[in-house]
Amino acid sequence: MTDSTATAQRVALYLLTFFVAVALLREARPVVVPVAFALFLALLGSPARGWVRARRVPLGPAAVLVVLAMMGVLVATIAIITTSLQQLTARVPEYQVALDARINQMIAGSSEAWSIRDVVDTIDPGSAISFLVGILSDVLGVLGNMFLILIIAAFMLIEGEVVPGKLAAA
Repeated sequence: MTDSTATAQRVALYLLTFFVAVALLREARPVVVPVAFALFLALLGSPARGWVRARRVPLGPAAVLVVLAMMGVLVATIAIITTSLQQLTARVPEYQVALDARINQMIAGSSEAWSIRDVVDTIDPGSAISFLVGILSDVLGVLGNMFLILIIAAFMLIEGEVVPGKLAAA
């Protein structure tokens, strides 16, 4: 076997390995995404855990305090978003009147003969509703997994301090 053949086989093996890994990650998405998000939260909470530990709080309660703080931030964020959505919903009639006025102004200034019916016919309400349903289902899926994600993040916060000592002992 020549060098070029061995190199080509090695490149083919690397490409095959890459595509198999991508396919496996895609199939494992329901597990990988929450764990990756929990890892991200654990990395974000690690400095806070260190700060709490510097105040002589034991490791377990320190991790729980950090996770509770994360939950507080999450609840506050959800409250802000909910309030903003309620205000937006209350102002929809105002926006609708303004939009109708602008559309009528466009139609009046246009040299082409087209009607508001032409504009409405080009908008597919079914696709808009399915788009919104998709977004809401994704958000509800994340919120449904949030408890699991926060538990995993708490364990990662605890293990993040313990693992280096275990590795040094091994």
